[in-house]
Amino acid sequence: MQYQPLLRSTLCLLLIPALAGCSSLWPFGGKKKEEAAPAPQSSSPSGSSTAGKPAPQAPVPGSGSISPANLHGVWECNFQVKMGQDSAHFTYTDQFNPDGTLKAQAYLVYDMPSTQQKYSFVVQGEGSWRMEGNTITLIVPKVVKQDRSEIKHPELVNDKDLVPEDLSDTWTVQAHQGKNMRVVVGSLADEMLCQKE
Repeated sequence: MQYQPLLRSTLCLLLIPALAGCSSLWPFGGKKKEEAAPAPQSSSPSGSSTAGKPAPQAPVPGSGSISPANLHGVWECNFQVKMGQDSAHFTYTDQFNPDGTLKAQAYLVYDMPSTQQKYSFVVQGEGSWRMEGNTITLIVPKVVKQDRSEIKHPELVNDKDLVPEDLSDTWTVQAHQGKNMRVVVGSLADEMLCQKE
């Protein structure tokens, strides 16, 4: 995913002017997050519920290798950032197939009580994946977007900083153990925990 700094600045100026250092709220430039914050337990857009599913556990540091065969299957990954009362939560569900094809979905939620706005989007697409060393490259150039926002400023719904144009990205595996994996996501410039379903 490619993000434009000008749009990010515009987003911060229009969307959450009451927050100092608002770029830290968004994962496109800041590094503030609450690693201990649990992911919200809500129904996923595909209809399956995450309630009752154990939270992903951070794998042991230094166990950063994963084989392509171990990657095969469906992985659900979560990322959350929080600043004050505002937060952003992303859930990525990726199906890595043995033939190199990929089904990808992102559920993006921006909850901003400070400005009485709440955005949620589903972005889905199909593409391919490849692995070189501990780097996984996801290539999903075409996506379908659904706006599920509740309270919003309509002019911001098409902002590329809120809703990515594609789901192409790189993940660098930091740790892997069993069905748990920790990756650094290129577009987020931060860590994300994943669990194999």
